[in-house]
Amino acid sequence: MRNRHHAEPVAGFADEGTGLILLDLPDFDSTRAANRAIVERMVGLVDVLVWVLDPQKYADAAVHNDFLAPLAAHGAVTLVVLNQVDRLPERDVQPVLESLKGILARDGLGKVQVLGASALKGTGVDKVRGAIRHVVVQRQALSQRLAADVSRASGQLREAAGTGEAAGVRPASKSRLTDELATAANVPVVVDAVARSYRIESTRRTGWPVTRWLVRFRPDPLRRLNLRSSSPPSLTGPRSRPRAPRNAPDRCCCP
Repeated sequence: MRNRHHAEPVAGFADEGTGLILLDLPDFDSTRAANRAIVERMVGLVDVLVWVLDPQKYADAAVHNDFLAPLAAHGAVTLVVLNQVDRLPERDVQPVLESLKGILARDGLGKVQVLGASALKGTGVDKVRGAIRHVVVQRQALSQRLAADVSRASGQLREAAGTGEAAGVRPASKSRLTDELATAANVPVVVDAVARSYRIESTRRTGWPVTRWLVRFRPDPLRRLNLRSSSPPSLTGPRSRPRAPRNAPDRCCCP
């Protein structure tokens, strides 16, 4: 995307401190291959997917076979909006929505929220805005997206691996894999930081006066990793639980 435009903050979100980043992507079914490439790349990066369809092409095989069905595991972070409902007779709006829900159910997205709206007349826009606000305020989109990615990857791995016992896999290999994964996730670093932090705190509480004074100048290893709140751990009362770093702002993507 070479051309970038700075837009005004999204109305209804700027004053709430939600940290929402809303990306309006180009039409994925455009004749320009670059548009489809952008959508394919961003779909793998954003936390929430908002698919905006219209009554003319809501059953298009391209969107269902190439995008929605492969992302069935991401139903918890997917919203579907049927735009241009003003072009339908009022009696046909609900049947078309039910038809769309049926197609999504066949794609494995039967529990996805489907909303009808009209960007031209404003019908249903407040409901769409409310649904996005709910996702952002809950602050669960990032973890749900990661869980969906893991679920999808594990399914693909299961299909590729098949059934049965893998040849050459020994208990030592499993143990080594576990150790390597722990190292990749920086588990030893955190364990070491916890041990050093509690040694420092024990010296601060029970050491000689001189050592208690000197240890005050030593930085807390857990705090340096942003894994502790401002209060120090208690060695006699309930232990303070380490906290995870704050989630990044939720990112919504609207193809």
